[in-house]
Amino acid sequence: MTLGGTNTLFHKTEMVYTKSLKSKELFTVTIRKMYLKNSDSSILEVKFDHEKLNGGDGVVLDSGISDIYFTYFLKEIFCQKWRELTGFSFTDSISSKSDFKKLPTIVIQFSGIGNINVTNNAKLSRLIDSHNRYDVIFEIPPQHYMKYSPVTSSHRNRLNFNLNSGVILGSAAMRGHDILFDGENNRIGFAESSCVYEKQLFHLDKDNGCNFSEPLLVSHCWESINLNECRPESLPSKIVKGSSTYTLYMALNNTSCEKYVQHLFNEILFLHCFHHLVQPYCNIVTSCQTTCQEIITKHQFTKEPISGLLIDDLLLDQTLLPFNKIFFYFIVTILMIAITTIFFKSYLNKFVMSYINKSSSEEEYSPVSTTEQHNQEQEMISLIK
Repeated sequence: MTLGGTNTLFHKTEMVYTKSLKSKELFTVTIRKMYLKNSDSSILEVKFDHEKLNGGDGVVLDSGISDIYFTYFLKEIFCQKWRELTGFSFTDSISSKSDFKKLPTIVIQFSGIGNINVTNNAKLSRLIDSHNRYDVIFEIPPQHYMKYSPVTSSHRNRLNFNLNSGVILGSAAMRGHDILFDGENNRIGFAESSCVYEKQLFHLDKDNGCNFSEPLLVSHCWESINLNECRPESLPSKIVKGSSTYTLYMALNNTSCEKYVQHLFNEILFLHCFHHLVQPYCNIVTSCQTTCQEIITKHQFTKEPISGLLIDDLLLDQTLLPFNKIFFYFIVTILMIAITTIFFKSYLNKFVMSYINKSSSEEEYSPVSTTEQHNQEQEMISLIK
């Protein structure tokens, strides 16, 4: 478990996302399609009623439940495709090792969101569904949905078909994945992962002897693109080119490994390695592309500082800046000075008027008569002369 984000050092595939549909405080997703795949990569689609399978509480991800639960109406077509692929009927337990090797992998296709700019190792549906190329592929191998019992020396099936609607993917399905529950962005991320730290900290390239960590994405494609590229007449599907930045750690200070880093990425724009540090690493900037829809959506979460203060409740749009940010901050500063000056002058006028009224009041009720006051003034004038 990783608190506060995700640890890409354990990832076998890049993280991809599906929309999170909250139902009764549960984390739910949408299943678009389902398949069965054998070890030869032969794949059969398990067709189903989309509304029934995603109905009720929806498709729930719940690590507090061990097994996997489907709706009852799915069992007939599931067992039919199972037999076509394996040659034997679906059963609750298997003791034969040869039969176990024939068991299929359950492949679930979640409706994807924002998965356009990903690397080739990301688990997406583009190879099996040309109409929905950016959906998330979630695989459950037999090692996860079958549980071995040393008492009976057999594997028990953890698949259940007894729900009226919806699906529950328990810990048996979630095993072998890093799942990110991103509540802030209403999405759930999936990446095939390993929990064996020693094996995943650095992976060895046997051909050249260089040890690298998994690439860590530190700057997304949309962050490199100005929001003005998508305003105002651009379509949401417009493709805009940008750049992504990755950090790659090296196990040893080996300058000869820098050239091999280039084989790990496509379309490298910039590459620089820091070999002199205790923990050597490389910064890699690659070419990428994304849509205006993602750019606009992501930039809505950006908060702009004004005069050093962060405005939490005001999301500033870059189109509000006529020329640039410096000009905008200059105008804001001038307005703040003008408002302060007006307020100060108003307060000063009130103070002066109050003093004058007070003085007038004291003169009006002075016990000295007008005649006496006139004589005093004449005496003062004569003394001055």
